[in-house]
Amino acid sequence: MTVLLAVLLCLVAATGGSGTAVGPPPPWGPVDPTLVGVLTPLHGTRTITGCSPEPGLCSVHLRAPDGPTAGTAVRLATQPGERFFGMGERFGSLDLNGQVLSNRAHDGMGHETGTSYSPTPFLLSSRGYGLQVGTSADLTVDLTTPGEITIDIAERGTVIDVLTGPGPAAVLARRAELTGLPPVPPDWGLGVWKSLIGGAGRGPGGHRPPPG
Repeated sequence: MTVLLAVLLCLVAATGGSGTAVGPPPPWGPVDPTLVGVLTPLHGTRTITGCSPEPGLCSVHLRAPDGPTAGTAVRLATQPGERFFGMGERFGSLDLNGQVLSNRAHDGMGHETGTSYSPTPFLLSSRGYGLQVGTSADLTVDLTTPGEITIDIAERGTVIDVLTGPGPAAVLARRAELTGLPPVPPDWGLGVWKSLIGGAGRGPGGHRPPPG
């Protein structure tokens, strides 16, 4: 499943997910796992606490300066054509460019609302890395400005794990190991699921009234 998702993301990166004509993305390739000059705090400090071997994992600690600042904000420099995916279950384009997204769990009730009832603070770049923000606080990702992404985190200190590898599958697998692998469901959980959601004939409690 991880490899299949990685292939899908590569196809979207190659063709464009929003239907808007865009240039080709930069090729997936080696990236400095510390993202020096790419991931920079808008205020405060950043500290690298160590990196592991391939597929890479570096932890960037961010700390807001002393004073009235209520949160932490970082700038992510981007390249022309670079595309981003992730941020949990969304009902719009897989290509997140041009959107402002919230990590607060909230039913968006439609497409391109910026919210999700199943969010996760993770971004995957078509350039060759992923970002996992280690926070449960409110978080906003602004992908509307050409050349940069702004991530606002509603806490004074946090850790961003930078994941690199030879391809998207390696990054996604490393993230799964980092955040925790789910248990294998029982056999009945892998069968056909049916749901009665929506439809003009839905009655009270989600049930359809009997015919006649």
